[in-house]
Amino acid sequence: MLSTEISFKLIAFTICGVLLGGMIPVVIFFAEIITTSNQSWPRALFAFIDSQLVQYFTFIAGSVITILCGALGYYLNVLDVSSKLHLTSQRKLRDLVYKDPLTGLYNRAYAREHLSYLLETLPENQSILLMLLDLDDFKLINDTHGHVAGDQILKKIAERFGSLTDRSTFLFRLGGDEFVIIRQLDAIQTRISSETATRLAEQVRQLFRLQFQVHGTTLHSNVSMGAVICSDSSIPEEDLFRQVDIALYESKKFSGTHFQLFDKQMEVQLFDRISLDKDMENGLERGEFVVYFQPQAYTKRMSVFGFEALVRWKRKGAGIVPPDQFISAAETSGFIQKLDLYVLQKACETAVGWAYDFKVSVNLSPLLFSNVNLPANIQNIIKSTGIDPSRLTLEITETALMSNREQTIVALNKLRELGLKIALDDFGTGYSSLSYLYEFPLDILKIDRAFVADLTENPTKQAIFKSIVELGQKLNLFVIVEGIETEEQRLEAARLGADSIQGYLLSKPFPNEQMTEKLVELMRNTTRTATGSNDAKPENTEARATG
Repeated sequence: MLSTEISFKLIAFTICGVLLGGMIPVVIFFAEIITTSNQSWPRALFAFIDSQLVQYFTFIAGSVITILCGALGYYLNVLDVSSKLHLTSQRKLRDLVYKDPLTGLYNRAYAREHLSYLLETLPENQSILLMLLDLDDFKLINDTHGHVAGDQILKKIAERFGSLTDRSTFLFRLGGDEFVIIRQLDAIQTRISSETATRLAEQVRQLFRLQFQVHGTTLHSNVSMGAVICSDSSIPEEDLFRQVDIALYESKKFSGTHFQLFDKQMEVQLFDRISLDKDMENGLERGEFVVYFQPQAYTKRMSVFGFEALVRWKRKGAGIVPPDQFISAAETSGFIQKLDLYVLQKACETAVGWAYDFKVSVNLSPLLFSNVNLPANIQNIIKSTGIDPSRLTLEITETALMSNREQTIVALNKLRELGLKIALDDFGTGYSSLSYLYEFPLDILKIDRAFVADLTENPTKQAIFKSIVELGQKLNLFVIVEGIETEEQRLEAARLGADSIQGYLLSKPFPNEQMTEKLVELMRNTTRTATGSNDAKPENTEARATG
């Protein structure tokens, strides 16, 4: 293309040079006529032609003009070509800096520049909608079908979003599986900005309801969406990206394709959560987390055989913080993994110092089972504390069983090989699949307190309760009922066959410093003491607890 333009311009300027050179004789001819008015023009013409000097001058002048014009044409072509090459290289460099090579969309850097420009030029009655999108199960697609399939999904998403973009709406890929839509809202859209954002989210939702065909395989992905609307041009673009990220974080708390519009309360909650996370980390270092113990006893005779270790937080400046105010945050931040191992260590150290060989059970977060080193870590705690592993029970929830079955089964088997026992906690809530009872290596079944609330009055609950107890016992599982608060509930649990109980009827959780006092109090209410003497040998149900 460039060589064609060069040839055309050179020819054009050369022709102009020839024409200009050819005009010289004509000019001289008319000049001769004007200066020699006493000659007729035919005679002057012939005299002019016969003049060798004029012929020579004409040849020289025409050649010079032709060469000059050709040189000028060449020079102008060089300038033009250089300019085009410069513009082309600039365009390529800009694409390298601002475009995502996979999808062809503009990237994070250009999204920030574009947002900054919109904020600088934002009219008074208009606003900007910023929507952040994140694929919920993109990692699973990559792990299951390979990164090539993942790349194809990203390309197809970019293609589908073409229907949403226009002169005021732009789509950018921030990286990974994150995209952002930036739309400038006019005056009418600004007045109903929240509705406009909701409509856009619904359009996105419709696009993701369509399945993706990749290499003959049908794939599906959900998307989480967070959005923020800004009508204040003084807000820095960094703050808007932070706010939309907070909104996206909130939307991810819900399953499926969900949309969340930012509000200031989310920011306050985030700062509180960050402060809480920091305080928990510092509190663990300062020894603010302490272990309380709640007794477990055989249902019929009320004799205590063990204790569940429960964590409490003596937060600096706030007193005792109940677990429902920090456990969820610890799970979200991942701090729970460190905390659970700390509680296990402290519970084992404490139990070793007891006068009686009571059993001790400790809760483990499902997050711990994602660590292949969990059995080794627990074995190290057993060795360092010197506790007999047969006294130790680890309590897990159904969530741990659901997350990664194969890895969890391997971990549970390794833990049981150490000599400890595994309890399934809070059974009867969540999914409560009966298949867990025989698929996973379990020793103890703990029935959730939800079955206890009106157990003495509700025949339906009594039937379900009795079925769970009988099923557990047929699978050789020791059954513990949580949440027993009254003598009537204990008697009903005993009538329905439950092996043991735990709850406020026995005692609220207490620190180890009160252990002696609480044991004396408990012994007054039991028919036998847990002295380990021959007259206190366990019955069949108790044998399942002792192994």
